[in-house]
Amino acid sequence: MNTARHWSSLAAGLLLALLGLSKAEAAVAAAELADLAAQLQYAWYTEQSDELIVLAEQLADEKPRGDIEPWLRYYSAYGYYRAAMLAGDDYFGEYVERCEDLSRALLRQDPEFVEALILRGSCAALLSSRRPVSAVLAPSRAVKSFAKAARLAPENPRLLLQQAVAAIGRPALRDEFAPVNQLLESSLVEFARSIDVDPLTPDWGEAEANAAIAQLAIKAGNKKRARDAIEQALQIVPDYYAAKALLNELRAAR
Repeated sequence: MNTARHWSSLAAGLLLALLGLSKAEAAVAAAELADLAAQLQYAWYTEQSDELIVLAEQLADEKPRGDIEPWLRYYSAYGYYRAAMLAGDDYFGEYVERCEDLSRALLRQDPEFVEALILRGSCAALLSSRRPVSAVLAPSRAVKSFAKAARLAPENPRLLLQQAVAAIGRPALRDEFAPVNQLLESSLVEFARSIDVDPLTPDWGEAEANAAIAQLAIKAGNKKRARDAIEQALQIVPDYYAAKALLNELRAAR
C-alpha cells in the first residue's frame, strides 16, 4: 500500500467527518454546485438578468459545506459580475460591489486563489470602464489582481481573456497588458490545452474569447476571421445571444 496515499485518504475522510459530511454527501454537494454553476452560465449566455441575480443570491446564502464553500462564494461573485455586465445604471454599482466584496473575502481566506484573483480583477476593470470618473482606484485594483494571478498562473486562459476584456473596456489599461489580439489568441490556445476533470473548476471563457475576436475582426473589416470566430463561439454555446447578435451584424455589413 502507498502509505502517503493511505494517510491522505484517511485525513480526507476525517475532514469530511469533522465537517459533518460523508463522502457521498460531499459528492452530492459538489454535483449540486456544478449544476448551479451551469445554470449561471446559461443565464449569462441567454442574458437572463433576473435569473442571474436569483442564482447569485442563492449561492451567497448557502450554508458552508466543506471544501465547496470557496466555490459557493466564487460562483456567487461570478453571478454578480455577469449581472453587472447586463445591468443598467440603477443596479450596476450594487452588483459589481457585491462581486468585489465576495472575491475580496475569498482572497482573505486564500490569497493565492487564482480564479478569485481573476474575478476580482474583472470586477474592478468593469467598474473602471463604466465609472471611469468616480471609480478612480478601480484600475489599480484590476492591475494588481491580474498581476498576482499572472505570477501564479500565467497561462490561465481566463486571465488572458479578462486582461483583454479589461483593455477593451478601458483603453487606459492597455499599456498594462500585452496587445489585445495577442491576449485573445493566446487564451484560445490555452483553452484548447486545458483539461480539467474537477467539476467545480471554472470552464467559462472560450466562447467569450471567440466573440471578442469576432467583434474586433468586424471592426477591422476581416469578415472571414469574424465568421470563423462566431461559428466557433456558437459551436461551444449554441444559445449565446451575443454571438448571434454579432452574426446578424456581420450579415448586415455585406
